[in-house]
Amino acid sequence: MNSTPPTPTYSRTHPRRATRQSGLTLVEIMVSLGILGIVAGGILSALLYSQRIAASNLDQSYAAITAQSIIEQIVRQPVERLRQEGLAGIDIFMPFVEPDNSTSLRRTLIPFSDDPTVFTDIGPEGNAALGILVDAAYQANGNIIRPERYMPFRVNLSRQVEATESRVSFVLRYQWAVPDRKGADQTPIYLSGILTSFRSTAVSF
Repeated sequence: MNSTPPTPTYSRTHPRRATRQSGLTLVEIMVSLGILGIVAGGILSALLYSQRIAASNLDQSYAAITAQSIIEQIVRQPVERLRQEGLAGIDIFMPFVEPDNSTSLRRTLIPFSDDPTVFTDIGPEGNAALGILVDAAYQANGNIIRPERYMPFRVNLSRQVEATESRVSFVLRYQWAVPDRKGADQTPIYLSGILTSFRSTAVSF
């Protein structure tokens, strides 16, 4: 009895299917890179925002410390001088940078003003609008690595001489410019603060 030999079977590969699988892998990589880029961009934006907030808080601290120094220098002066009639203002000392990059204290006059909207710029002689010294320059081998940094700062000082208890009161309004922020007319944007103090010859308990 003749038997028919079995028909051989062959295993065929499917190139189209392999190509499809490779394409899916490439898409997955592209999607992953896109998600990674979005996440990295968000992290970078958060870091830049945090750095900006930190710089703003630092400038606010400098402004508050400067204002506190001014008011303390005022009230430490003799009460008789502070109550003097016709006194135009008060002399204080502020740090400034000398040409050799050293820091020194210079006498600065802060005038009295009855108008709370009139401010006086505090800064180097001849360029008061430059502002107060925030950081001196860094130098290495005679080369300036980072120049000194100033912050625009202005004050309004009012005085009230009281007849009772030989008392004189002061109100110091101060403003400092927000770094890297300007208005529509390209003028600096200022933030404000206020300090009050008094000097009296009366004995306190």
